[in-house]
This record gives sequence, C-alpha cells and structure tokens, in this order.
Amino acid sequence: ICGNKLDDPATKSGIVGHVFGIAQISGGVTSPAMSDTDTYPYFSRVIGSGIGQMLALIDTLLYYSSIAGPGWTDVAIISSNTNSYGLELADVFLNNVHGNIRIVTYQQYLVGQGFDTEMKEIQKSGARVILPFVYVIDDFEGLMKAAVEYDLVGDHYVWGTSDALVGSPILGDSSAESLQAIHGMLGLFEFFDNTGTAYHNFIQRWVTADPEVYPSAGPGTFPTPFPMLYYDQINVVALAIEDLYERGMLFQEVSAEEWVEAIRSVDYEGVTGHVTFKPSGDRDSTYSINYYNSYTNTWEFALTWKEDEGVTVVNEVVWFSNSTDIPDLDIRPPFDYWSCYDKKHKKDPTGKRVKLHTPDRENVDEIEYHYHCDGYIDCYNLSDESIDCSQNYEVIFIVFGIVIGILILLSVMLLIFVIVFGMFLKYLRIRASSPFFLILTLVS
Repeated sequence: ICGNKLDDPATKSGIVGHVFGIAQISGGVTSPAMSDTDTYPYFSRVIGSGIGQMLALIDTLLYYSSIAGPGWTDVAIISSNTNSYGLELADVFLNNVHGNIRIVTYQQYLVGQGFDTEMKEIQKSGARVILPFVYVIDDFEGLMKAAVEYDLVGDHYVWGTSDALVGSPILGDSSAESLQAIHGMLGLFEFFDNTGTAYHNFIQRWVTADPEVYPSAGPGTFPTPFPMLYYDQINVVALAIEDLYERGMLFQEVSAEEWVEAIRSVDYEGVTGHVTFKPSGDRDSTYSINYYNSYTNTWEFALTWKEDEGVTVVNEVVWFSNSTDIPDLDIRPPFDYWSCYDKKHKKDPTGKRVKLHTPDRENVDEIEYHYHCDGYIDCYNLSDESIDCSQNYEVIFIVFGIVIGILILLSVMLLIFVIVFGMFLKYLRIRASSPFFLILTLVS
C-alpha cells in the first residue's frame, strides 16, 4: 500500500496490514505510534517520526533558554482531544522533558466548540511558550483568533508547532489576522537541503506543468513539502520493485517481510534529500526548525536538529517583534521599593532588574516598599523612617541623643564628685551613702 497520508487512517490500515501481511509506505504520516515495530512491523515512511520532532522541539527550547534565561521552559500545550495526531505528540513531549521543561498547563479542546476555556487557562498559567499540536482543519483559524483576543500573542510570547501546520498547503488560506498572529512561530519539519539533480529537476517539472492536469502546479507556483515527500515515496517503491525484480522475486508472491526488507534497504538521493531508513521503518531524519514569515506567507529555514548532533543554528529566527533579538520570556510584575542610598521611593518596571535586600543585616539598600514608614528603622541612614513619614524618626533620634548625652555628662560629673569627695576627701555625708554603691549606680 502506498499511503495513507494522514495519521488516523494509517494507524488503522497499519494494523490491518499486520494481520493480513501487507506492507505499507507513507510520505506524510508522522504518528509516533507507527514507530512501534510490534504493532506495525510492515509500516515504513519517507518522513521522520513525530518522536524526533518533539525531541528537536525540546532541545530547541532548552537552547534558547540557555541564552535568554527563564521563561523558555514554562510551556503550555494545546491539542484536540479527539485527534490522535496531537495527543500522541503531546504524550511524547511530556515523556521526554525529564524535568528540564515545566508543563504549566495542558489543554484539550473539542473541534468546533471554541477556545475560550483553553485560552483562559493558558492565560492564567502564565506560560510564555505555547505549543499547539493541531491540523489546520481542526479550526486553526479559531484558535489563533482566540489567542489574539486573550492577548496571548506578542513580543513576549513564542509559539511552536509540528509538521501538520508547516507542511499544510491550506495554511495560507487563513485570514490575514491569523497569519499575522503566527509571525515568528517555530515549526518543525523534515529537513530538505534543496540541492541536487533530483530536486532541481522536480522543481523545473513542477513550475512548467500544466495546471489543468496538475492542480496547484504550473508557472508562478512552488510545491509545498508534502508533495515532494509523496514523490520520493513513489520513487522508493520503484527502487524496491527494481531490487525485487533483479533478484527474480517478482515472478512469485512477495511476502510483507520481503517488501519491507527491499523498501528499508533503499539508499536514495531524492527530491527531499538523502533517503535511508532505520530498522523501525522510520526515515533516518534530520529535522528543520523553521519560523513563519507572515509578510511572505512562507516558513523560513533557521535551525537543524539531528539525534546525535543536537541543535545547529544556520540562520537567525525573525521573531514576532520582526527582529532577530531572542524574546525575553521572563516577564514578572513590576514592584515598588525604597532605596536607602538614594533616600527615595523607586519602581522596577521589569520586576527583575533590582534585587531586593532583607533588612536583617547592616548597610542594606533596596528594600520592599512596605518597610517605608512602618515604625521600624531598616536603613542605616534612617531614610526609611525620616522622609515623607508622619513621624520623623530622625528628629526623634536627635532629641533623644541630646537628652541622653546630657544625662551621660551629668552622670560623669557626679562620678567625679563621688570619687573626689567620697573617697579622697572622705566627706561623712557621702561616705554614709557608700561611695562604692554610688559609683556602681552611676556607671550603670
């Protein structure tokens, strides 16, 4: 079987193929479940598994987190609760973050029922990275309109998605508002190096084709990724047939195992690049991390990911801000504070530039604003209790200091008097009161 191109029917036909011994190859199915060789032993594909996509997405977020800091690892996931495509990808993502990424909310929606509840929960979660694993036909338009309505799109948000949107031929039919909302969105797909004789010949044939015979092709058009994969799918089957023919096996019934062996032995320079297969039947893939350019309505290539190499930056991502500056996703509420050194009330609009001190040590500077005029002295220079307060503790301390100073001076003078007249001159009236006791009292 050549096909299916969608995940749900492919999972069903893959099970039937296992039961009846029928090999199957697909150019569009990325379902992680299809990598299970026990359930789908005869299934092969010329596109990488969704497992690789999710591993690439995780490493990409960790890469940007290492540069831009917190916020990149607090993630919200949204998918349909009726479509296995999004559910499987979400499951793979959840099972491979290993504590490095925090899933702050995971929302599932019913197709056609709106997104108000899901958007409210994402908004409440504080997530700045939002990952929709959806088909365009799953009401992508409604999803992005809701995201705009709930202010979940902007310079301090990053959206990331999977191959279904990146390779979709109908994504460009969405409204201008929805397409503008995903400007800078990250998208995962199979990496095409767009070089080689096969690629250039295919493009030449595509742009010169008769659109009456080949809809979507012809002058002024360019193929979306999936037709190129389907083309390689057919060529892989043709090469497998040639191999079986040369071995004299086509003149008898060919078992599913033999078909699988022939298909997975193909080593082919195709339209989409070098095509080889893993033992699981998945293509041995390099993945591309792309970003959406709403001005050209195209996905622009930025990074690559391969299992044994990790993330490699080829081009800078142009984010929603329309710049290559990596978004700051560590957004915190602003706060007021008191500066002891500057003796005034200040505000940190970023919520993170100023590091507050606790007034439990000497020589503090920035302290929380509620310490100002609270009746307790926290600043070494008394500014928190002497400026703009109903009670000026600085004046109180000056008066207190003067009074205490006078009393101490008086005590010293009395101490001298007791020593001179009580111990040296030995006045009876003073000695009757015990000079030692008087000295002890004055010193105390």
